[in-house]
Amino acid sequence: MILSANDHFKLQANRSAELVHKILTETQDPVAMQELNVFSLQLIHRKVQFTACGCFPLDFSLLHSIAGAVTTYLVILIQFQLAAK
Repeated sequence: MILSANDHFKLQANRSAELVHKILTETQDPVAMQELNVFSLQLIHRKVQFTACGCFPLDFSLLHSIAGAVTTYLVILIQFQLAAK
Protein backbone atom coordinates (compact mmCIF):
# COMPACT_ATOMS: atom_id res chain seq x y z
CA MET A 1 0.00 0.00 0.00
CA ILE A 2 1.44 3.35 -1.04
CA LEU A 3 1.00 6.15 1.47
CA SER A 4 1.17 9.79 0.52
CA ALA A 5 2.84 12.29 2.81
CA ASN A 6 -0.65 13.38 3.83
CA ASP A 7 -1.65 9.84 4.85
CA HIS A 8 1.64 9.32 6.69
CA PHE A 9 1.06 12.55 8.61
CA LYS A 10 -2.46 11.41 9.56
CA LEU A 11 -1.14 8.11 10.89
CA GLN A 12 1.48 9.89 12.97
CA ALA A 13 -1.12 12.34 14.31
CA ASN A 14 -3.29 9.43 15.39
CA ARG A 15 -0.27 7.88 17.06
CA SER A 16 0.31 11.11 18.98
CA ALA A 17 -3.04 10.57 20.73
CA GLU A 18 -1.66 7.32 22.13
CA LEU A 19 1.47 9.10 23.32
CA VAL A 20 -0.56 11.84 25.01
CA HIS A 21 -2.56 9.21 26.92
CA LYS A 22 0.64 7.46 27.96
CA ILE A 23 2.11 10.72 29.26
CA LEU A 24 -1.19 11.54 30.93
CA THR A 25 -1.07 8.34 32.99
CA GLU A 26 2.49 9.05 34.12
CA THR A 27 2.25 12.73 35.08
CA GLN A 28 1.43 14.05 38.52
CA ASP A 29 1.28 17.78 37.74
CA PRO A 30 -2.39 18.95 37.80
CA VAL A 31 -1.77 21.80 35.33
CA ALA A 32 -0.08 19.46 32.87
CA MET A 33 -2.87 16.91 33.33
CA GLN A 34 -5.50 19.53 32.50
CA GLU A 35 -3.61 20.64 29.39
CA LEU A 36 -3.09 17.05 28.26
CA ASN A 37 -6.79 16.28 28.79
CA VAL A 38 -7.79 19.23 26.62
CA PHE A 39 -5.25 18.27 23.95
CA SER A 40 -6.41 14.65 24.06
CA LEU A 41 -10.03 15.69 23.49
CA GLN A 42 -8.98 17.85 20.56
CA LEU A 43 -7.08 14.94 19.00
CA ILE A 44 -10.07 12.64 19.38
CA HIS A 45 -12.71 15.00 18.01
CA ARG A 46 -10.81 16.70 15.19
CA LYS A 47 -9.57 14.67 12.28
CA VAL A 48 -6.21 15.74 10.90
CA GLN A 49 -6.21 16.65 7.21
CA PHE A 50 -4.57 19.11 4.87
CA THR A 51 -6.93 21.45 3.05
CA ALA A 52 -6.61 24.25 0.53
CA CYS A 53 -7.77 27.24 2.60
CA GLY A 54 -10.43 25.01 4.16
CA CYS A 55 -12.18 24.55 0.79
CA PHE A 56 -11.30 20.94 -0.07
CA PRO A 57 -8.97 18.26 1.26
CA LEU A 58 -5.61 17.69 -0.40
CA ASP A 59 -5.41 13.93 -0.80
CA PHE A 60 -5.69 11.22 -3.44
CA SER A 61 -9.39 11.98 -3.95
CA LEU A 62 -8.34 15.36 -5.38
CA LEU A 63 -6.01 13.63 -7.86
CA HIS A 64 -8.78 11.22 -8.86
CA SER A 65 -11.18 14.12 -9.44
CA ILE A 66 -8.64 15.98 -11.58
CA ALA A 67 -7.86 12.86 -13.61
CA GLY A 68 -11.57 12.18 -14.14
CA ALA A 69 -12.26 15.76 -15.26
CA VAL A 70 -9.31 15.80 -17.67
CA THR A 71 -10.35 12.45 -19.15
CA THR A 72 -13.94 13.61 -19.61
CA TYR A 73 -12.88 16.80 -21.38
CA LEU A 74 -10.47 14.88 -23.62
CA VAL A 75 -13.22 12.46 -24.65
CA ILE A 76 -15.53 15.38 -25.46
CA LEU A 77 -12.80 17.11 -27.50
CA ILE A 78 -12.08 13.91 -29.42
CA GLN A 79 -15.78 13.51 -30.17
CA PHE A 80 -15.94 17.06 -31.51
CA GLN A 81 -12.87 16.41 -33.67
CA LEU A 82 -14.43 13.23 -35.08
CA ALA A 83 -17.75 14.99 -35.75
CA ALA A 84 -16.02 17.84 -37.60
CA LYS A 85 -14.43 15.48 -40.18
